[in-house]
Amino acid sequence: MVKNIFPVLIPFIKERGEDLFQHLLIACVWAKQHNLPLEGIFQAFDCHPPPDFHEHAFGEKCQKVFDAFSRQTGKDRVPFLEDTEQFILTKGISARLCDLIIKEAGEEELLHMLMHESHFLFSAREMTAVLMKRLYSERDGAKIKKMQAMIGQWMDAGARLRNKEALAAQRVDSAQYIALLNNFSRILLALEWLSDAKPGDFEAIGWEKAFIEYGARFELLTELVCKDLQDMNMVDSISIKALNKERDWFLSQFQKGFSEYIAREYKSLIASSALVHAFSQTQTNQDPGPRFVHSIRYHFYEKYKKKLKPANTYFLLIDAMRWDIWDYCRHDLMGALHDTYRIVDQVPLWVFLPTTTSSQIQPFVTGEPPSPYMIKDKEIISRKVMEEHRAYNAGATSASKGRENGRFFELLPEEDGIFTCKYNFIDDKLHTSGEDLLTIFNEIKLNLQSSLAEYMNKLPVKSMVILFSDHGFIKKKTFSKKGPKASLYAHGGTSPWEMIVPLVVFYKWR
Repeated sequence: MVKNIFPVLIPFIKERGEDLFQHLLIACVWAKQHNLPLEGIFQAFDCHPPPDFHEHAFGEKCQKVFDAFSRQTGKDRVPFLEDTEQFILTKGISARLCDLIIKEAGEEELLHMLMHESHFLFSAREMTAVLMKRLYSERDGAKIKKMQAMIGQWMDAGARLRNKEALAAQRVDSAQYIALLNNFSRILLALEWLSDAKPGDFEAIGWEKAFIEYGARFELLTELVCKDLQDMNMVDSISIKALNKERDWFLSQFQKGFSEYIAREYKSLIASSALVHAFSQTQTNQDPGPRFVHSIRYHFYEKYKKKLKPANTYFLLIDAMRWDIWDYCRHDLMGALHDTYRIVDQVPLWVFLPTTTSSQIQPFVTGEPPSPYMIKDKEIISRKVMEEHRAYNAGATSASKGRENGRFFELLPEEDGIFTCKYNFIDDKLHTSGEDLLTIFNEIKLNLQSSLAEYMNKLPVKSMVILFSDHGFIKKKTFSKKGPKASLYAHGGTSPWEMIVPLVVFYKWR
């Protein structure tokens, strides 16, 4: 077959061997995928093009031979691609091939080629590394946003078009590299925002929007990027030490600005929360201020009861669920619910100080905010947190005795088709764990896919589920592994990761 299609290459094959020809042919197929000059492939292999060489015709013939050879041997393409990549790396050809891609390409062109890379891992890694280095050094917000828009379009199209059969026919799934770039670009945008922002001018809604857009996921994104750099053998691309240093700066500055705002404005926030709640009962326009816990049973419940007309309503308090946990687990949880639920709404919910479960129960039940107090004495506040936490834990243990349902227990008695339950896994985990954030998040995700999904799947059709959290948590500045309950994490403070949590309204439609 090769003799029929490439008669002019017979002398070349005899001189250089069939193995080299096979590797050259596959490299030409790869180059054709990216519209690269095939003459450059010959040069990278220290060869000369055959007489009467025409780029387009030669590329088409290479593809034809490659496809036919795969069919005749009864094998897929992956083993051939692996052999060729190993040859390219062993002979030191990879750098020359990458130069063909990178030398003249701009960021958008590089990203476009990465999105279509399906043959060689070294090519995907190198394109990703170059893009990350350029974005990190330039810090051009407009360019990063443009690339994020391209990534978003690609991911949307991928969700519709990519399938298992298509992925099986290629060796490289570029999605993992695109995900790394996406997470990295979000980190850079957050750093740029905080460098230019003036947090002292923010009001509550300004802080809320900034937190959801930039702050909530920042720590998790950094851990994801660092792990991917290690797993993909790309630690030389970006300094993990430098990235962690920027993470610490961002978290410190964001938390400082938000906590200073809370120290100044908490009392007025509590007072205004009652006005916001009253205003929402008569207005249908956009909410005028942040939503606190006391709005759940009266504002959100009444609003969606009228809209959805559910047969039953279930309030699910997911103890210690941060916004980024919900964001991280949402896709897998919805998959475990088998398309029986739809998300009607998801909004940021503010919790009262101190950020413990006990501080939220009464406002949740009564619909009234607590009496405001200012944060002045850290020792008094710390003692108050511990006292309330111990008191609630004792009460919860008593209340839940004999009514455990996995990790759920009944928080309030059922009344008129309204059920209120509490889920403890996350809070139990963080109070006894010294593991890194990503490890904890993955454990939480698996648990939610089983316990929470199992609970929700058993609910009857036309059920409304209002899932919400009572507080988040942060990493401690100091940590000791001594003791059976040594924990790296804590809550009770004034950071946005503790105070701004998710509220999600589900409706079981089938």
